[in-house]
Amino acid sequence: MKKITIIFVCLALASCTKDVKIPSGGDVPVGFTPITDNITTKAVCYGAQNGTYTLKNSGNYEKFTAYAKYTGTLADNPQISGTDFFPEEGVECSHFGSGASDYWAPTTAKYWPVGGYLTFHALSPSSLSPYSGNVSHSWSSGITITEFTAGTNRNQQVDLMYSDFEFKKKRSDYSPETGMPYDEASEAAGYSHKGVNLTFHHALTSVQFKFKTEDDFTESNVKYYFRIRRIQLLNVNYKGEFYENRTSACDNSYGNAPAGSVTFNDDNSLTATPYWVPASNVTPYIVSDLKASTLITNNLQQVGSTMLLMPQHLSHGSNVSVKIYYYFSYKVGSDEEKSYPVANPNQNNLETDYFNLTIPLNGLPGTIGGTPTTVNQWLINHKYTYTITFHLDPLLFDPKVDVDYVDVTPISIDLPYQE
Repeated sequence: MKKITIIFVCLALASCTKDVKIPSGGDVPVGFTPITDNITTKAVCYGAQNGTYTLKNSGNYEKFTAYAKYTGTLADNPQISGTDFFPEEGVECSHFGSGASDYWAPTTAKYWPVGGYLTFHALSPSSLSPYSGNVSHSWSSGITITEFTAGTNRNQQVDLMYSDFEFKKKRSDYSPETGMPYDEASEAAGYSHKGVNLTFHHALTSVQFKFKTEDDFTESNVKYYFRIRRIQLLNVNYKGEFYENRTSACDNSYGNAPAGSVTFNDDNSLTATPYWVPASNVTPYIVSDLKASTLITNNLQQVGSTMLLMPQHLSHGSNVSVKIYYYFSYKVGSDEEKSYPVANPNQNNLETDYFNLTIPLNGLPGTIGGTPTTVNQWLINHKYTYTITFHLDPLLFDPKVDVDYVDVTPISIDLPYQE
């Protein structure tokens, strides 16, 4: 990452006016090797998918939905012609095999045609749960999700991803010539599984918070401590619509995004990009809620979960903000440690037992690839790391010298006469 109640949206899908019979190879099933650009019971895989698409829940790997289009010749553009090879709504693909010979394949096997070509496209995960939305697929414009609602549980974040189109493949593109698993004779870098290559891209944005103290405040006879009890994100859009926004050209290209949307581009420009249209609904997110507060040291550390959130503008009526609940304590020599704002923190009343600080996130300075930037949006496929540093007020002195000495004069000393 650079980070269901289904009501299908009516999109312009070409309908077949004649029955097209596609000869099957019979014994050679279709398999996939997915990679991330960074109908059984589903074991949801929470968190950001890694680059080799191997994130799993216990022994259960992620599942995705694959779409396949059949075209008869290389000259055919599968985004505007051809026949759905998989069912129009796609098929769920599960993990099979092990080690260097693992792969993903339709849960119910699908087989290569004897002639012609297959073009593939995919959405991960196969179910949006615990998120929800209305998913539709078009070969000309890609994946659309309307009435999307993101989950708010910090421990149940799901990495929503869409793949590139993999255009016009045939069985003879892969080796061995029979059986499974199979792969390209010369494999592209980064694909660690067998089967048809699929490159996934993150559709959401990733946000995390890291903390440190300015210095080690525990080295002297007087020791100071900062501890965090809760981190909360406020005024976060969690509903909206996602448009993959493909063009119908056979080249993995995108159309222009409309004004006001949130895009993939670093500068949020509105050209050639997938995009989100956030709704006005906002909700708080709990990033961290610890019964035993986290001690912050001068070593940078992440506190709370990495959040996978809907891309959005950080100012949309109410600024997206982070609210931090913390307390402060100090200890002089062997004396008892004293805590503020209350003597016994880690109680249930956050508003009275802890200090709290609300920080608007819009307009903060950051860098993208080393280039300074002002962060006004959370963009598609971007990971935002916020570093928050606790400082102590240093002891300062304002010296002054009373310039005018008090003049004590004369002081007489009489020496004896010389003999």
